[in-house]
Amino acid sequence: MLTCALAVALAHSRPTPEFGPATTRATHWGRFVAIALENRHVHAVVVPQIGRLIAFGPRQGPNLLWAQREPAAGDWQNFGGDKIWVAPQSLWGWPPEPEHDGLPHVGTWDRDSITLRSGNSSKSKAVITRTFRLHGRTLIIDQTLTSRGDSAAAVGLWQIAQVPFPREIVVPFAPSDRFPKGYAVYGDTVDSGRWQRAGTSLRLTPGRTENIKYGLAAPTGTLTAVYDRYQVTLSAPFDPQGTYPDDGKAQQIYVSHAPAYVELEVTAPLQRLTRDQSQSLRTRLSFAPLPGANRTGVR
Repeated sequence: MLTCALAVALAHSRPTPEFGPATTRATHWGRFVAIALENRHVHAVVVPQIGRLIAFGPRQGPNLLWAQREPAAGDWQNFGGDKIWVAPQSLWGWPPEPEHDGLPHVGTWDRDSITLRSGNSSKSKAVITRTFRLHGRTLIIDQTLTSRGDSAAAVGLWQIAQVPFPREIVVPFAPSDRFPKGYAVYGDTVDSGRWQRAGTSLRLTPGRTENIKYGLAAPTGTLTAVYDRYQVTLSAPFDPQGTYPDDGKAQQIYVSHAPAYVELEVTAPLQRLTRDQSQSLRTRLSFAPLPGANRTGVR
């Protein structure tokens, strides 16, 4: 469902230096009605019908999110983009809850923001609201999970940004008793040794022949995908006293080889919510051009 908070499709907000005012307008993405949020140099597109941010990047430049306009049919369609689930996954298994990933959301927009509101999910019993605002090259995303059930399970917001396959991924080096190498590999997968320490950072060169997932708990809460012309960063606050899903993995990285993309994932601490109680999480998705790069494409 798509509604407009104003009678006009184009509205202006307070200008930011160099980037000018943020504006919203109705548009299309493939066969879907969509809402664009733009300033002078940055372009973002939200598609309420599939409940996600589907495009983000420079105006007249590449989409820095990985997306498919017509994914294969099945019990879950991988449209890509940036979406949100409820953690832990053990609450709903697989595929993702359609109310959060795939079914139409209520979409509204005003002078300088876009809001999506999901339906009530059948398993986690949660409604999720996301509001997108643009400041320079940074998309500020305010997200709220509201419990609509009486489950005793602890839950948390879980944001997934699917990005094109990068040259490398950079994360802070934050070793701990739980993660002595600064990261951990999910499951029984063998660590293929693709991580390298570089001062206060860890650099991952993802492999194109394997599906693998990593988890970490960096206090800065940042994950950065690096390309030849741009870098893309997803960041979230980190609570050192919080209990995070999957044995403390506050940030996660999933590498897919077919199709080839990478997921940058951040989570909120798990909380036990009674009916109508809420949890909020503010994240930032941003990009920066790299010095001296030809900026007509991602690579």
